[in-house]
Amino acid sequence: MKPFSIIFLFSLLALCYSNSELSAHVFVGKDYTFDLSYDGAENSEGVKRLLDTETGEKWQFFYFCETKKNAKKCGSWVDDKGVKIKGVSTKVKRTADGALFSKLTLKDAGSYARVPEDKDEAQASLQRVRVTVQSPPPPPPPTKN
Repeated sequence: MKPFSIIFLFSLLALCYSNSELSAHVFVGKDYTFDLSYDGAENSEGVKRLLDTETGEKWQFFYFCETKKNAKKCGSWVDDKGVKIKGVSTKVKRTADGALFSKLTLKDAGSYARVPEDKDEAQASLQRVRVTVQSPPPPPPPTKN
């Protein structure tokens, strides 16, 4: 009975960790590239994010102007109704590899995904990235010569 319970425990742990989001750690003021170079992402119209500071499911959307879709909403962070969100300083640029987020701040921490997300929820959750923004470590103390 004991080997069964150990195998069951490890199986349960593997299942729990297999559904977790990818994570990226970025220092304040640094850039982050959200990967859009995998199969299926080439048709991305933009990116969306759910910030840690938000309550509820209030996703913010950024549509690329290069896609010609959502022309009225492109180039700015908007809410789910297409209304421009004020006070957002994070710039986004479409690159060959993905979406480049410039000069992240502590407020930018959260879950990021592409738009449109994969219709398969399991696949969509694997493509989301949890971005953690943190202050850089302090410089080392001066050495005495």
